Amino acid sequence: MKRKVTSFHWISLASLLFVMILFIIKPDAGKTVSRSFFTSSLTMLKILPFTFILVSLFEVWIEKEKVEKHLGKKGGICQFCLGNCSGGNHCGAFDSCFSCGSRPCS
Repeated sequence: MKRKVTSFHWISLASLLFVMILFIIKPDAGKTVSRSFFTSSLTMLKILPFTFILVSLFEVWIEKEKVEKHLGKKGGICQFCLGNCSGGNHCGAFDSCFSCGSRPCS
C-alpha cells in the first residue's frame, strides 16, 4: 500500500531541514530552537489527554439544546463567555471548537 505525501509531510521536512541548517550555521541558536520545540511539545502532551477527556464528557453530558440556546443567534453575553473559555490554551481551543462545531446551532 502506497502512502500519499501531504503538505503536512512537506512542512515537517522543511522544519527539520531548517533546524539542521541552523545547527550548522549557528549552533547556539539551533539548541535554543530545539529546546523550545521540545518544551512546547512536552507541555502539549501533558495537557491534551485531559482536554480530550473534558471534551468527551462535554459531548456526553450536555444536551444539544442547551448549547444551541447559549451559542445561537440570541446567545448574548453567554455566547461571548463560552467562546472565550478556552482562550488561554490553544490545544484545548481546537478540541472545544470541534466539539461545538459538530453540534449545529441556529
